[in-house]
Amino acid sequence: MLLKKTNMTIVHKKLCILGENSPPGFTSILLLDESHCSAHCYSDRGWLALDCFTCGNTDPFPIMEYIIMEIKKKYPTLECTYLQKHKRFHYR
Repeated sequence: MLLKKTNMTIVHKKLCILGENSPPGFTSILLLDESHCSAHCYSDRGWLALDCFTCGNTDPFPIMEYIIMEIKKKYPTLECTYLQKHKRFHYR
């Protein structure tokens, strides 16, 4: 499955609903052929933490922008409080 509006391919996805032995929320992961995206929801605090990492020359930022845009369609008052692009790891 191709992640809409990006060149990423989803190879597996998993959603775990939390709350029985932990605070309410969820953890979700998309395994990409380029690496992964994860989401951790802390619903008791109103937080959603997203992480996206890609390998090679694939830029993860369009994925993050797409996810934020899709969430804002459903929750227009959503406020992104921290968004940062980190330098890539390089191995020599």
